[in-house]
Amino acid sequence: MFKSSRWKSDKHKIKAVFELQFQATQVPKLKGKKKVMISVVPESVGKPTIKLPKTSILDGTCLWENPVYETMKLIKDSSTGIYKENVYHFIVSTGSSKSGYLGEASLDFAEFAEATQPLLVSLPLSFTDSGACLNVGIRKMQENDDKSDHRSDKAENAGNSMPVRWNSLPPKKTENEVPRDKQAHQPFNTDWSVGSASDGSLAEFTSSPAETFTRDRSLNAPKDSIEWLKNEVHMLERQAELSELELQSLRKQIAKEGKKGQDLSVQVVGLKEENVALKKQCEQLKSSKGEVETKDIWDQPEDMMQRLRREKDLNKKLRSQLYETEDSNSELILVVNDLNQKLEQKSAEVLQLSNKVKAMQNVKQDTSETSTSDTDLETDEQARRHTSNGDNKAKEELLKQITDLCGEIEVYKKDKDELNLHMEALALDYDTIKQEKQDILTTLEQSQILQTKIQSEYSESLAIIEDFKAQMDILEKKINKQDTEFSKSLDTIEELEFMVKNLEEQLEKQAREFEDDLEAVTQAKAKLEQRTIRAEEALRKTRWSNASTTERLQEEFKKLSLDLTSKIDENEKISKRTAAEADDLRLQKSVLEQMLQKAEGDLALLKDQYEGKVHELSNEINLQTKQIEKMSRQLEAKNNELASIQKHESTQEMLSKQRDKLEKELALSAKAVDLLKEEVTTLKTLKDEKGILVGSLQSEMENHIIQYNELKHCMLQIDLEKESLRKQVSELEGQLKKKEEVISSLDKKIQSNSEHIATKGRTSKGAIPDKVKSHESNRDASDDSSNQTLSSEVALLNEKNKHMEEELKEMQDKYSEISLRFAEVEGERQQLVMSLRNLKNGKKS
Repeated sequence: MFKSSRWKSDKHKIKAVFELQFQATQVPKLKGKKKVMISVVPESVGKPTIKLPKTSILDGTCLWENPVYETMKLIKDSSTGIYKENVYHFIVSTGSSKSGYLGEASLDFAEFAEATQPLLVSLPLSFTDSGACLNVGIRKMQENDDKSDHRSDKAENAGNSMPVRWNSLPPKKTENEVPRDKQAHQPFNTDWSVGSASDGSLAEFTSSPAETFTRDRSLNAPKDSIEWLKNEVHMLERQAELSELELQSLRKQIAKEGKKGQDLSVQVVGLKEENVALKKQCEQLKSSKGEVETKDIWDQPEDMMQRLRREKDLNKKLRSQLYETEDSNSELILVVNDLNQKLEQKSAEVLQLSNKVKAMQNVKQDTSETSTSDTDLETDEQARRHTSNGDNKAKEELLKQITDLCGEIEVYKKDKDELNLHMEALALDYDTIKQEKQDILTTLEQSQILQTKIQSEYSESLAIIEDFKAQMDILEKKINKQDTEFSKSLDTIEELEFMVKNLEEQLEKQAREFEDDLEAVTQAKAKLEQRTIRAEEALRKTRWSNASTTERLQEEFKKLSLDLTSKIDENEKISKRTAAEADDLRLQKSVLEQMLQKAEGDLALLKDQYEGKVHELSNEINLQTKQIEKMSRQLEAKNNELASIQKHESTQEMLSKQRDKLEKELALSAKAVDLLKEEVTTLKTLKDEKGILVGSLQSEMENHIIQYNELKHCMLQIDLEKESLRKQVSELEGQLKKKEEVISSLDKKIQSNSEHIATKGRTSKGAIPDKVKSHESNRDASDDSSNQTLSSEVALLNEKNKHMEEELKEMQDKYSEISLRFAEVEGERQQLVMSLRNLKNGKKS
């Protein structure tokens, strides 16, 4: 789980196919072995992936006609443009034991990753003093080459394309030759000059890249040319012949590879069984990991290292035994060869002796014939006797030698039979030793693979254990932090409960003050109505009392009454306007109450959602507490706004409902806190996954905090404007009271004037017209002045009403802006709710 992909965008792999062709020069003479093979060993694998077939040594040179295709992955660093090293080793040997090892050469294919033309590299063989050199022809295959042929060639370790021959032998490596790393790569199809007479010469032959080049050029040539067709026919015939030869070689290789496949299948079965056993052991180790202490964990690697050391010692001993057996076998073979030579010499001596015996027998027959013819002479008889005695002695000696030689022959035959039996036993022992060697090598390879696997698993397990320890430390620290945060959240919840109680008390006080203000307003309205009724009654009385005086006075009184009624109508209109404004304020209050209800519903939803989120992420406890504080502040602000803007009796019921809701929410939050205490332990594993969400939610909450501060500032401005409006309303009420006092004083003056006129009329009827005229003039002047003052006051009142209407419109605009902001906040909250629900549903699924 901790192994992340290390090959990022800065490194990428490139798959490349290289065509390789080999030629060895200056190969030394070997005892009884005239064939050499090449093994291609990648450094990253450590085992030969390709083995070229054995070829004969002709005048110190070996040529492998069939090219080899090798696919490899080259790693390129995109930042630097440099390829990572990909070294291959080419081991030249006779295929037998150490005595057949000629040397090896290495080559880094990263240098040829961007090669576009065929290249030739001359590599001196290391670990030898013979001065042998390996010439390697390299050609990187392009994308438009036949990929199916390459795959089949790699599978069969030989190429199906045309075999490549060398135009001539390469020059011998002189003392002044530049090393391989510094020399320039020569083109692959250049002619090589003959190095020495001993190297010989080969038939001229074009390489497969040249043939493909001519083929491409011939394809681009016009199809109507006859020469092109003839060349194609010759090429196809040669390809057919070569394909038949290659088919035969491939059949042999397929048979060999079938045998190898069977052996490998047997090995694979054994490895699978060992893999199953190792998996069982790994499962047992994994199951016992939780119970085993750290001491056992550190003791197990030591035991494994001891076992590995023992296995290494055993492998060394087995190898030494194998080398000893090989040396003893070679000595026995030499002894057997010496014995065979001795037997051949003895058999030749026996043949010579038998020839001598036959010659002696022939001589005896000749002497017997001559003895019958010469019987007359005694001297001849005596000489004959002497010769016959000498012949008998020689015959006896020869017979003794023959018997001795026959005995020796029989002894040698017995020795030969014994040696043959001993050779057969040695051959059997050699076969058994070979099999044991192969088994030991396979077991060694398997043990090495197991060692590498165990070491890798051990390193991985140590890294995993260290990662687990680090994670445990981090989790413990996080748990401690969460405990502290949880305790802080509990303290903040208690503080919030205390704040809610204080808010409820403040709301109750405000409701009482609002009721007192309503009662005062209703009493003032009743007093105004009583005053208006009294004024109307007084006017009626004055009308009835002044009806007998004069029509002008009645008209004036009518005018005054009309003015009074107009003023009263204006006052009523003003009162209606104030009532309409109050109704508007009530409607706004109802809208704000609905918004409050929505906000409370959103609060409940948000609380539930944040509680569920706390179940998922313990880090969000602080966010929930902050949100609860913010919402409580919003509730305080909204309650203050409602208390300052709208004064109505229904607020008390709403506040009580709000109080009940808040109490329920507090109870739910307390329950949620209890649940959180139980489920914090389960949420520890999900912290890392939800860190990104926490950051996004924190940013969103910061945005909400900013919006909340802006709304709070706007509400403070609205409160200030309301206070200014209240002051203006109180000033208008004072002005109305003053006007009412002026009207009452005028009524009293009218009554006193009417009584004075009546008394004057009774006493002096003759002086009435003059006095009436003078009084009317004075009355008109006073009425004009009073009318002017009243008109000016009415104009001022109209201006103030207009100003009030403009201010109310501004307030309505501000309320609409606030409602829009609330709607935006509610939309964002709904989006948060939907995202949280999706997260919950995803976790449940």
